[in-house]
Amino acid sequence: MWEEVYNNAVRLLGKNKYGEAQGPARRAVELAKEEFGEKHPNVVSSLGLLALAYFHQADYEEAEPVFKRLVELNRELYGDESEAVGVNLDNLACCLNSMGRMEEALPLAEEAVKILVVSKEMEQKDIAIALANYSSICQRVGEIEKAVDAEQQRLEILGRLYGSEHEDVTASMSALSTLYSALGDYERAIPLAENHLQKKMKKPDQDRTDLAMSFSGLAGLYQRNSQFDRAEDMYKRAIRTWEAEVGPEHGVVGEVMNDLALCYRMQGNPGMARMSFDRALEIAEKAFGPDHPNVAAVLINKAEFEEDRGEIDKARPGLERALSIHRGLPRQDPAVLAQILISLGRLHLQEGGAEKAGQFFTEALAAAREAFPDDHPNMGAVHNNLGKLYVSRGDADKAKEHLEKALSISEDFFGPDHENVAAVLTNLAEAYRLKGMEEKAQKAEERARKISGP
Repeated sequence: MWEEVYNNAVRLLGKNKYGEAQGPARRAVELAKEEFGEKHPNVVSSLGLLALAYFHQADYEEAEPVFKRLVELNRELYGDESEAVGVNLDNLACCLNSMGRMEEALPLAEEAVKILVVSKEMEQKDIAIALANYSSICQRVGEIEKAVDAEQQRLEILGRLYGSEHEDVTASMSALSTLYSALGDYERAIPLAENHLQKKMKKPDQDRTDLAMSFSGLAGLYQRNSQFDRAEDMYKRAIRTWEAEVGPEHGVVGEVMNDLALCYRMQGNPGMARMSFDRALEIAEKAFGPDHPNVAAVLINKAEFEEDRGEIDKARPGLERALSIHRGLPRQDPAVLAQILISLGRLHLQEGGAEKAGQFFTEALAAAREAFPDDHPNMGAVHNNLGKLYVSRGDADKAKEHLEKALSISEDFFGPDHENVAAVLTNLAEAYRLKGMEEKAQKAEERARKISGP
């Protein structure tokens, strides 16, 4: 009886009929317990089917206790280091990860990988899958170096299994490039991304839209590594490819044009930056309508470019329009809202409007706290701007409080010798001077000068 029900569940799972498989799988568990006892291997096999039926149907809350029971049973039956324990730890970690409980998933995935990579029975391709799961969880919790290590192991396994030209190998190379980029290690990220792109370009049936995305991805790496000429070339290739596939007025063309404009801004080419921002805005308005978040994104970038050039009268209307767009959204993104408010506050402060600037900075702080942890660099930016505001008002105590927070965040995130640290130190020196702490003010200024150089 058990075997017949069990095989029916297997058949349904094999046909991806996960909802239909749940009933037979539950019945198989019941029959296995009745016929063989609570801890028999057939009970384990039946629970495995039930857990997978729940998981693949996205019934994660139902799957979680079943995977936990499978881990317990397999530990008892086969030992803590058994392949079965590793497999079910990996499945449980994936289940928790799917529910957004990454912190709980991480140690389980780590234990699973330690067991499986030394397994003599586990197929290498399945070990590669477990490593990919672990890498993904590490990335989501910010453990990028652990993610890199896992992806490197995965790439080595896939290379041995399939050779360097296989699509799984190139996908792993792309993932590893993304991780190196997250660490700011562009010297290792860029060659992998270039290799990935070259392999795509050789494929006769390569999806052109996917190729366009790869052009943009590599352009972004070049840009972050200050290789602006190369970035410009890649953005232009992405634009040409998208235009050929979807037409010159499509929203995605505008998005890449916006990226190109940012590249020109960083490159120090204001004429081309302005022209590209204008074109990006024109496309976004046509493609999405005047009140779309994509329009606001271009307006924000364009306003920051104009602020850099001292064009406050041009920058302010764009930011005010971007703020109006976000105020009208059903759900506002607090990170974007904070960015707009900081920029508007900064503009008003430059124009001597301290009271209005204070309103924007205070609201920006509330939005930033909703969007970021206390030690995030964007929080540091808000504290730095609030500190400058209080300096302008002559409130030395509040200025010092905010600027010392900004300094601590910037030092922890960027390192003690970064230009952001120098900017905060310059503002902090003014706060110290307001409080009559001349010696501290001079030390802060001296340190800022050393960082900034001659």
